[in-house]
Amino acid sequence: MHLLVVPGKITCSRGKMYDSITVPCEGVLSYSDDGYPASASSFFGTAEGETQRDIPRAFLRSASHEVVHGFNQIHQELEGGADNSDLLGTPTTGDPGVFPDDINLRVNNWVRHHLRHLPGPVVRPGGHTFSSWSATLVPSADLNLAPDTLDVTVTAEQSQIELGEPIALTWTVTNCADYPVLVPDPVTVESTYAHITVIDSNGQRRSIPTFIIECDALKISELGPGESRTGERDCTSRKLPESASLRLRTSGLGSSGVSMVASAPMLALPSS
Repeated sequence: MHLLVVPGKITCSRGKMYDSITVPCEGVLSYSDDGYPASASSFFGTAEGETQRDIPRAFLRSASHEVVHGFNQIHQELEGGADNSDLLGTPTTGDPGVFPDDINLRVNNWVRHHLRHLPGPVVRPGGHTFSSWSATLVPSADLNLAPDTLDVTVTAEQSQIELGEPIALTWTVTNCADYPVLVPDPVTVESTYAHITVIDSNGQRRSIPTFIIECDALKISELGPGESRTGERDCTSRKLPESASLRLRTSGLGSSGVSMVASAPMLALPSS
């Protein structure tokens, strides 16, 4: 996450996310020459008429506001302003006189819940887009996901291959419950929600990472009873020992971010 402080102004909005250039979560801006005009609020106190560069605590508050946006978080529930310091005199944000000396640099319960239970998988580069992620509900994990709610299976197109031969892997996440469950869509290695590991007969592990992170379109959506989502990946057997187990870990399943594991045996034969 980048925080860039710019000696400029954007007509008193004070900051913005890089999401406006279609690069989610890359960073945020805070403008030092924007400020706190009386026309925007009656509750700016000693900061009224000043610019951000001259009121360090107010500047820190505005920059913190944008950083939390960078983690795909929204304004406080009942607010609609571009920067909610404009509303510090309302019942939802505090009494007159709070700004700027007694600002609370903290997030509300909604945002705290999101940061704990539904964080973006990648902050830089990539990540979830702000518009599709910030308003996603986070149900209680103990009510939404029991141990047997989801089933994950992984299969290899061939169980025996020549060394160096590509391996086609396919995995499936199935909802075994009789109610919908929130699951990442798609469940792929590129979206960072599927991770492939090779485990040899001695228990040594080797990760097969993706070279591409592509999760801009990723969303958390309901998977209905009996429904499935699949992912696939072509791997090279040059990374395999003669006998191995391909282990797939899928993360972020259900609202609590649970990880589930499935394995497929594999035998890589020496080239003839």
